[in-house]
Amino acid sequence: DFLLDKEMGMKRLSSMPDRITNAISLSDGSTIFRPSIISGYSLELISSLEDWWKQWRDFMFRTKVSTYSPDSCNAPEPETVYRLLSPIMRSKYPAITVEEQAISVQLQ
Repeated sequence: DFLLDKEMGMKRLSSMPDRITNAISLSDGSTIFRPSIISGYSLELISSLEDWWKQWRDFMFRTKVSTYSPDSCNAPEPETVYRLLSPIMRSKYPAITVEEQAISVQLQ
């Protein structure tokens, strides 16, 4: 029901982190994928739900990436994947409440 909830969809709390972390273009021209059945991640690397959960946590909170930017000649400093998430602004997504906007990165 959660994923089919229209109001939740309008808030972008699930779709925004997917959009940002599904496939990340790196500064060396390669791409890294979030451990997921809906990304380009190799499913052969996942042996169980517990294994997937560990890989997902490691990806989000331990993996450092240097992202590609067409505006920069130099590769940016590597940062942990979760730091790529940014606040979801109510001005762009009015369904989100003021309180949810304030903690939107944590809710993602």
